[in-house]
Amino acid sequence: MTRIYNAGAAWPHRRCHLEADVNKSEHRAASSSCGQFTVRYPRYDKDLKSVVHSDPKMLGGAPVFVGTRLPLETLLQLLNAGESIEKFLEDYTSAKRSQVLAVIEILGLKMDSGKVRRTARLKSLLKRHISAVVAGELQELVLDARIEDGVLCVISPSFDRLEVPLAKIPAFRNKDASKIQAFKIDEDGSFNFWPKLNVHLGWIQLLQLVDPNAAIEASQRASEFNRCYGIAVKRVREQAGLKPPASAVSGW
Repeated sequence: MTRIYNAGAAWPHRRCHLEADVNKSEHRAASSSCGQFTVRYPRYDKDLKSVVHSDPKMLGGAPVFVGTRLPLETLLQLLNAGESIEKFLEDYTSAKRSQVLAVIEILGLKMDSGKVRRTARLKSLLKRHISAVVAGELQELVLDARIEDGVLCVISPSFDRLEVPLAKIPAFRNKDASKIQAFKIDEDGSFNFWPKLNVHLGWIQLLQLVDPNAAIEASQRASEFNRCYGIAVKRVREQAGLKPPASAVSGW
């Protein structure tokens, strides 16, 4: 089931339309400033997961085109190698043309003569995707991100979409809009980075801003980690014959 996280009724859902034959005039542009690249994106209405999804029971959870066992990575690798869309569809008949074009559109890639331009952006997307698959962290890393109508939209390697109103990010309050627009994505997708504001925000941190339950769960995990860590340290000190530190509280 698709997960699209947003901040509630006060912020209308911005979903993604991934039909290749959609009327281009209906698209509202959004922008993403990633390093030296400023990419223009179309506006979508349909579910990202109608194109690519991740199933733990299939290929170890690697994102694949819906209705196939064809990994998204295969497409990105071949596009980066300079293969044409027609050649890809000829070699991998299980993929639909609309799915391939949808991926190209949603990731903001540009085409020339039936081929995707081999840019640093494409290489970065491929690297982040591979890093996520290898690490097995498809839902907690950043594949791509952009700002749409005052909302930071982040896409994970598993094509989950996270939406965070800029107004909900404390570090952005009373900050110049140009500085907010100028962000980068970490090379392995661990976080988004705003160099002019010295702000780093990963998927989990952003999720906590719009999902109170996620914030509670994160706090509970942190408390449990600290408890287990304290027990482990206590055991090591006892085995080493060391006395508890003077600052130890009851329960040590």
